[in-house]
Amino acid sequence: MTIFAAALPVWRSLLTPLGVSTAIGAFSLALLVAMWGAVIVQTNSERDETVFSAIQQNSNLAMAFEEHTYRTIKGIDAATLFVVHEYARLGTKMDLSRYIADGLIDGRLFTNVTVADSNGNLLLSSQALRSVNVADREHFQVHRDQESRSMFIGRPLLSRTYGRWSIPMSRRINKPDGSFGGVVSALVDPAYFMHFYQKTAIGKDGLVDLVGLDGTSRARYAGPVSSFGNDMSRSTLLKEQTKKTIGSFVSVGGLDGVRRYMSFRTLPDYPLVVMVGASQREVLADYYRKRKHAYALTLLVSGVIVSFSALLIAAFGRQKRAIDALASSETQFRATFNQAAIGIAHTGPDGRFLKVNQKLCDMFGYTREELLSLRIPDITHPDDRGTGTPLQARLIAGEIETFSVERRGLRKDGSVIWTNRTVSLVRDARGAPLYFIRVIDDITQRNQLQQDLQHLADRDSLTQLPNRRLFYDRLEHALEQAKRRDWIIGVMYIDVDRFKLVNDTLGHSAGDQLLQQAAARLAECVRAEDSVGRLGGDEFAVILSELAHAEDARLPARRIIDAFAAPFRIDGNEVFVTASIGLTTCPPDSRDADALIGHADAAMYDAKKAGKNNYRFYTVATNERQATELLIEKDLRTALLQNEFVLHYQPKANLKTGEITGVEALMRWQRADGRLVPPMQFIPLLEESGLIAAVGEWALGAACAQIRWWQEHGLTAVPVAVNLSAKQFQQQDIAEIIKRALTEHKVAPALLELEITETAAMHNAETTTNTLRKLKALGVRIAIDDFGTGHSSLGYLKRFPIDALKIDRSFVTELPDDQEDASIAQAIITLSHALRLKVIAEGVENKAQLDFLATHGCDEMQGYYFSRPLPADQCTQFLREARTLSLRSPPVSQTVALR
Repeated sequence: MTIFAAALPVWRSLLTPLGVSTAIGAFSLALLVAMWGAVIVQTNSERDETVFSAIQQNSNLAMAFEEHTYRTIKGIDAATLFVVHEYARLGTKMDLSRYIADGLIDGRLFTNVTVADSNGNLLLSSQALRSVNVADREHFQVHRDQESRSMFIGRPLLSRTYGRWSIPMSRRINKPDGSFGGVVSALVDPAYFMHFYQKTAIGKDGLVDLVGLDGTSRARYAGPVSSFGNDMSRSTLLKEQTKKTIGSFVSVGGLDGVRRYMSFRTLPDYPLVVMVGASQREVLADYYRKRKHAYALTLLVSGVIVSFSALLIAAFGRQKRAIDALASSETQFRATFNQAAIGIAHTGPDGRFLKVNQKLCDMFGYTREELLSLRIPDITHPDDRGTGTPLQARLIAGEIETFSVERRGLRKDGSVIWTNRTVSLVRDARGAPLYFIRVIDDITQRNQLQQDLQHLADRDSLTQLPNRRLFYDRLEHALEQAKRRDWIIGVMYIDVDRFKLVNDTLGHSAGDQLLQQAAARLAECVRAEDSVGRLGGDEFAVILSELAHAEDARLPARRIIDAFAAPFRIDGNEVFVTASIGLTTCPPDSRDADALIGHADAAMYDAKKAGKNNYRFYTVATNERQATELLIEKDLRTALLQNEFVLHYQPKANLKTGEITGVEALMRWQRADGRLVPPMQFIPLLEESGLIAAVGEWALGAACAQIRWWQEHGLTAVPVAVNLSAKQFQQQDIAEIIKRALTEHKVAPALLELEITETAAMHNAETTTNTLRKLKALGVRIAIDDFGTGHSSLGYLKRFPIDALKIDRSFVTELPDDQEDASIAQAIITLSHALRLKVIAEGVENKAQLDFLATHGCDEMQGYYFSRPLPADQCTQFLREARTLSLRSPPVSQTVALR
């Protein structure tokens, strides 16, 4: 029996028309108040939910934008630091446009990269260099007046040269004494940030703003308009940011008057805030439409009720028609209940369903009859059952009028959905609970969107492995578990050897495929409980959980090396790369995440130095050795600036006449205190740091200057041999560098001999041939050094335009007693003469070695038996005295005419 039908006997008991009218009017008014109250409560709830969803979406977008902006600026920071280091190494010889073309600097980020001197004059530019002074620019003045090693992010400015907006991101250049030496500036196109932001669905009047803590907007996207450099010093954002680094608020835009829901996040490490705003009008547009519809419908129902009441009062005697009208109203109520677009149910105090609408049946996959035989726990995930009981108890006690909770639901087919459940209580006239009204909304899609956004923030977009942030989070968690459960955990730092060669040769797309396949192989080599992450570039890391012994970390390392032995298939090509792995464990190495990563990284570099394609465990000596190498590398840079490098000269002699035929220039490092550093302590570091090119160019100039000095002081000039390192030989402009040194010091090319190791010559034989031809065209002489230690191809050796081969000292040391060395030395001499080349033996230290070489037709020698390497002044005296090599009786020569 309905409420209306139950009320009819009461109405009949009222005898007077006035009593009947009063009763009907009072009941109608109460009904209208209840109905409008319910509609208002419901619409207010919908408004609150809409606003909450908009703010949550803004927060999620702000998180994604923060990650993108942080990675972008971090990359710019690394690029400016790279240019500072390269400028310290090469000075104005640095070619910024080439760095961009080679991919060392990502040219997509910048409108221009420049280097200015201490007076603000531009020295270098990645675009066409123009005569511009930037001393009046803010970023230049900041670096000039402040000693800072950090990158400065300036306010957007309109370029005087190119007429475009850009954000200057710059670093200070220090002179060797620490004073101000200039500024490296990377001019970033603010539209680059807008390009990412404009892809988001934030509405027609949405707002995305990148704001500096100095109160100036770097890049702003409001509706269809992009702007840069807006004054935000009086904005609500900066007031809120001083209270907390992450938050949300509502504000009216001072620039466009639009009221928005705003969310912001402060970037770590940089004085920038990312802000996302959605227009209140757009966010609530759908809500206002629904509210208008609900009010219209309620108004219509109200009219029906008022009309019905009037008719009932006017026609009280016509009971049948009144009952029919009441039945019609009941039918309308049921239709509204059943056709609602959201799940609605009435449940008893025991949780049993009393009434359900069709939407709820469809949501959970049951028929109405099946659902009415169930209770609320039956459609709730086991882990979430009973969690709402305390709130329901407070509802019954009258402490709250309604509550909302998010719970997982179970459909009939066993699948899980996420629901938002709003619960209220209906009481009888005495206040006792009658039944609960439950409004249930399916929010699975919304939760999935939130999970997708979280995935974007935590995963590397290329390999889908955990990114650096998530990997560090997992490492911190693993360390906590290890401490709590007394476990041993391991950390592996993995670098893909020769990745840059693949990237440069086959392109970035091939490099991306290689990284994806490498990530897949790494994941297959570890256990399910271990964690693989990509830290950046071609560097990966692995957390090895719960090891029984520290030595167990060797097993996955070996599996990885074996896995990388198989070729990688990329665009139809077989690519071979290897892996260098550094290992560290906790305990005993460290219990700090940063320290463990650093230790593993250091051990990985040890593996690379040991020849790559292997693994190394971290030891204390690793850190000490690398610290020493870093200190020496720093001193080497100072040595280059302060001219601490010197050349010593070792004479060479003809094995027939004993006369001096030339000298070899050998690099020495003489510190300020006069102490000489052995070459083996600094030459490898020059190679690793990239300084070898600059030091090698200095050596060429110094050797040419010494030749000129000898000529000007009346000495008969002899050829000077200078070693070219592999990196120096691979420079595209090496011929121009040598030509410049000869021209500058006015030295005849025939007096300069270039020595190239056999390994460097055979690295890329085709390129080597072209380079040697360019050098030979200058008129210089060319010798292959350390011959016999590499893997020469006789076909290429025949084609190389060279003049001499030098027998490596390793084949001379045991002569003439070692039969193998004797055979090799004879073979090299025979081969050289067959190719019409001069042959020179290195490391001759005794008479027996000398006699053997002379007997078998070797042309020249150098070594301690004739002379040690001499400083320039002693070598000058040696040449003045025209010393000769003491020979035995002339050997039987098998030498053919040399070209």
